Amino acid sequence: MGTLRIPLPYYTSALALVFLIGVKWPDQGWSCPPECICFNLQVNCQSRGLDNVPDSVPLTTRELILSKNYFKEIPPLEISYLHDLVYLDCSHNMIEMDGESSFPAAEKLIYLDLSFNHLTIISSHTFSELHRLVFLNISSNRLITKIMEDAFTPTRLLRSIDASFCGFDSLSVKTVDHLHNLHILGIKGNPLDCNCTFLELCSWLRNTFAVMDTKPRIKLIDSDEITCKKPAKLEGWQIFKAEDEVHHECLLHVKIMDLVILGLITFCIFIGGTVVAGMIGMTTVIYHHPVMKVGDESDEEEEYKIYASNI
Repeated sequence: MGTLRIPLPYYTSALALVFLIGVKWPDQGWSCPPECICFNLQVNCQSRGLDNVPDSVPLTTRELILSKNYFKEIPPLEISYLHDLVYLDCSHNMIEMDGESSFPAAEKLIYLDLSFNHLTIISSHTFSELHRLVFLNISSNRLITKIMEDAFTPTRLLRSIDASFCGFDSLSVKTVDHLHNLHILGIKGNPLDCNCTFLELCSWLRNTFAVMDTKPRIKLIDSDEITCKKPAKLEGWQIFKAEDEVHHECLLHVKIMDLVILGLITFCIFIGGTVVAGMIGMTTVIYHHPVMKVGDESDEEEEYKIYASNI
């Protein structure tokens, strides 16, 4: 019986199939965690009831899915060792991060999903180690009460931020204005306080809608659903519709009686200032009038006698 020979094209196709189903050669150091499913360079640990990141995640992993588990934190070592990691989904967990916490360093991470967790405050420390981050989803973190002005200073490459359905009532323009690559922003579902400070955000958002090369700089996710929560009379109003009402409330409206009172106050200040200035002038003249001292007269008389004797 002759030796079975496999044509080269079929052999190549078989190798490609093995690669696609996630089987890696031993020299690549690929070993799939038993709790997860591995496909190509992706490790999928979704809905596995985990409370810790598996120890045996391959170092060559590029996509790691940890969603719908019970993580309260992401261990720094497990993530920082994954030098090729570009995609990380940690949504639907119980991850807690305050203003002092910092997400583990992942030097190549581009996409990060932290939606549906227990984050509280987003500060400059939160993503300080993620300098290449481009897509960030922190939506549905109801405990996020504040996003600091310098929160995204370390992540200047951000193109998309989804902070919908969180718990903050205001967003400073300084928080996002420096992100020149930002194209998508989501802030709907937050209890926005449409006060006088809110006008600055509205104005900035309108300016970013200005058409540049036929496309707006920033696209708001579901802009029609971005509404006011406070004050009560504006609750449920779309922010751009509420803008005119807020303008009316915040701008100074001067009435005739206000002008009369203002004029009286100005007149009283003028008269009072004039009287005080006059009194100060009189006091200065009285107390600084030159007075001849006795000692000065004696000195002048002695000098005169000396002068007369020399004649």
